[in-house]
Amino acid sequence: MKKKVINSKKRELFLFFNRILAVVLAVSVTFIFINSFFNISTSYGTTYHYAVSPLEHEQAFEEKEIFQSLLVGNMEQITRYVVICHQLETNGKYDENKKIEITHYANRDKEVSKYAPQAQYYLDDLITWGNYGFTYKTLVGTWEDLNAMFFKNTLSDSAMDKSQIKEYVGSLQDNAEVLAADNVGDDKFAIEILMPRYVTVDGKDLIQCASNIEEYEILKKNLMDSANSLFNNYTEYVALKQQYNLQNTNISYCFQINSDKGLQYYSNADLTFRGKSTDDITSMVKEQGGKFVYFNPDKVQINTNTEISAKQMRNMLKSYEYTFGDDTRVWIWVNTDYPAADSLQMVRNELKAFRPYFISLSICAVCAMILGILILWYLTCKEGRIIDEEGNLKYAICKRDKIFLEFWIVLAVGAEVILAKVGWQLLNGFRNGTVSYAMLPMAVGLLVFIMNEIGIQLYFSLVRRIKAKKVWKTTFVYAVIEGIKTLILKTIANGSLMSRIWIPYLIFLIVNLILVLLGVGGVIGAFLLDILVGMYLYRESKQREEIVNGIETIKNGDSKHRIDTTQLHGENLRLAESVNSIGVGIRKAVETSMKDEKLKTDLITNVSHDIKTPLTSIITYVDLLKRENISEQRIQGYIHILDNKSQRLKQLIDDLVEASKISSGNINIQLENINFVQLVRQSIGEFSEKFEAGNLQIVTKLPDSPMIIEADSSQLWRVMENLFQNISKYAMHGTRVYIEMEEDGTDKKYVFSVKNISAKYLEVDASDLTERFIRGDRSRQTEGSGLGLSIAKNLVEAQGGEFEIQVDGDLFKSIIKFPRVEKK
Repeated sequence: MKKKVINSKKRELFLFFNRILAVVLAVSVTFIFINSFFNISTSYGTTYHYAVSPLEHEQAFEEKEIFQSLLVGNMEQITRYVVICHQLETNGKYDENKKIEITHYANRDKEVSKYAPQAQYYLDDLITWGNYGFTYKTLVGTWEDLNAMFFKNTLSDSAMDKSQIKEYVGSLQDNAEVLAADNVGDDKFAIEILMPRYVTVDGKDLIQCASNIEEYEILKKNLMDSANSLFNNYTEYVALKQQYNLQNTNISYCFQINSDKGLQYYSNADLTFRGKSTDDITSMVKEQGGKFVYFNPDKVQINTNTEISAKQMRNMLKSYEYTFGDDTRVWIWVNTDYPAADSLQMVRNELKAFRPYFISLSICAVCAMILGILILWYLTCKEGRIIDEEGNLKYAICKRDKIFLEFWIVLAVGAEVILAKVGWQLLNGFRNGTVSYAMLPMAVGLLVFIMNEIGIQLYFSLVRRIKAKKVWKTTFVYAVIEGIKTLILKTIANGSLMSRIWIPYLIFLIVNLILVLLGVGGVIGAFLLDILVGMYLYRESKQREEIVNGIETIKNGDSKHRIDTTQLHGENLRLAESVNSIGVGIRKAVETSMKDEKLKTDLITNVSHDIKTPLTSIITYVDLLKRENISEQRIQGYIHILDNKSQRLKQLIDDLVEASKISSGNINIQLENINFVQLVRQSIGEFSEKFEAGNLQIVTKLPDSPMIIEADSSQLWRVMENLFQNISKYAMHGTRVYIEMEEDGTDKKYVFSVKNISAKYLEVDASDLTERFIRGDRSRQTEGSGLGLSIAKNLVEAQGGEFEIQVDGDLFKSIIKFPRVEKK
């Protein structure tokens, strides 16, 4: 049978277009990411990564979090710059001859004892010394010898010139060489002497500033720390001075610091601060416009129109308490016109440029996504369709779908994960600056094209399998299970009882034992084998349960039910086929019985119709004779007998026809809510004359409240008529008839019962009395057709009720139950 794939060329064209749309979507999103993310690298080595949301565009730049972050970062650098300026400058200019006391400088953040050794150097000497580094000589000797060598006669308080320093250093070198020849032991010590590149302000070497070795070690450490710190600060000072020049920054500042020379002002603004009060300076700063911050550390008070808090300012100055003492004041303000090309100007420009890109790229991405989804939906609807030679539309899988589904998923998902990791590395590379602006979109587009191709193949393979209803049948697990099942079924179907039960069981035990002996892997294998065997046994039991359910269904009257044998094998198959054969036999027997019943019903109906026609004529002529004035008593007796017998025959024919209709289901039932109590009372009233004629005393126990049931009032009246007619005919004269009605709370039903004493001994069982043509009087000496109770029972059951006859000796009891209807 030839199969033709519908619109194969059109499908390939749509698939290619879908891939292009996926690439467009990915590239658009990538460009949105690129334009919403940028790096800010500061001159002090810190790089900030910022992602911009398009929803923030309407917000002023100065109100954004990014502005606050940049401002705080710059304020921290300005604060450090002012601290360095305080160390290196005098009257606002770098002072190379500024005197630095190394002990206080090295311990500027600590309390220094007044007895600590001290030494002053020129600022430029310390910076140069820190730049070129330090050289040492090692001297070895006893503690007394070392102290005597350094501090007895050579260490005077007089200053040395350069020639004297050279001679002094040479003598230290000679002594060091001599002492170094001895090994350091328990009674000898080694000390590193710092070679004097520069001397103190008063022309002394560091050794001359110490009175013993301990003081020398302290001074040496302070000197090295001070030189290194000042050199680093100087390097930072040069960079920050250029950065926070008004031509290069939009941030202005003024720091008021109280020193031993009075109030000092450090600022990059072209304003005069000296001699002005704090309020005047604050007013002058506010007049500059833009954002500003004024902070008073003494009272931890802040005056600002930014989001910066007093706590942030306090933490900013806390690390430099050795510089910012009492009466320190800080003013910082921003020129929001941003004339200088600094980080603030760059970020603001980036934010301004982001919005146009975002709108156009977003529209492009949304259109590509919608078109891609529509194409994918269209292809999904068409996928897997084939047309055979007869023109019938079917669903089928292709050749590559015969590859196990698990392998497809593993390969596709593995490839997607690898490509996704590559894409993530590209994004990180862009954030770190190793991937260029132009390279990222192209790389992402290529990755998405490949990922779309792989994903689409897996997706449509799943669609074809689902439409063809072969998802489970194309899996590796299914193939393994089917192979094992086929092997087991062949063993079961072709073997005796021994080979079908004991041999597989022994093999199962042996395999389990071998697997357990193999170690952990074997135990896992045994566990999996047990699971498979359990699944097989469960399926066999499930099939037997289905067979049992089928037998129950057939037993309950559904002879057309057939057990599905397509998945059954072995004994279950034979058993199911036998049950189906039994069902077919029962159905044929039932059909034959129903056909016979229908023939009887048709015969009764036809015969009754044929009899009623002459009977009607007889009744008519008898009625005419009764109207004649016949005086002879003998003839009147004949007419009376003819009338009674013809009416009885008419009633018998009517009962027979009605019983036939009820048994064949050809009766009209109109259900409605009726008052059962009221109907019973009316029925008792209708038959009161007949009850009195039989000298029957009616004893009723009826509720005053209504009992609402759902029934056909005319048919239920016929039931009452048959019951009371039966009582008037067969009840013993002069006895009582008990009529009761009550509510059965357990079953939520209304129960009607009538009891009487039979005039003759009941020769049949209670269950037989409701069968057609069965009478309690087998001699048939009384009038009656034997259909009254049968009609009553069938009518009650047709209306959803229950009818029951109980016989205890001569006591005859009829019970009718109807479901209760809630009163409204």
